[in-house]
Amino acid sequence: MQLLLQNDALSLALANLPLDQKRAWLMREFSGCSYAVIATQLVVPESTVRGLLARSRHTLAHDLAAWH
Repeated sequence: MQLLLQNDALSLALANLPLDQKRAWLMREFSGCSYAVIATQLVVPESTVRGLLARSRHTLAHDLAAWH
C-alpha cells in the first residue's frame, strides 16, 4: 500500500513540473540518457539541461520529502 502511495506522490510531483524539467528528468532517470542526448532532444544547450535537472531534482526532493 505504501509503495502505491509513493508512486502516486511521484506521479503527482512529476505532473506539477514544467514540461521541459519533466522531460529532462524522465530522460535522465528512467532512460539513462546523457546530457548531450537530452540537449539534442530538447533542442537546448547542455548547460540548460544541467539547470533543468537541478531544478527538477530540487522540486521533486521538496515535494517528496515526506516520504523519506
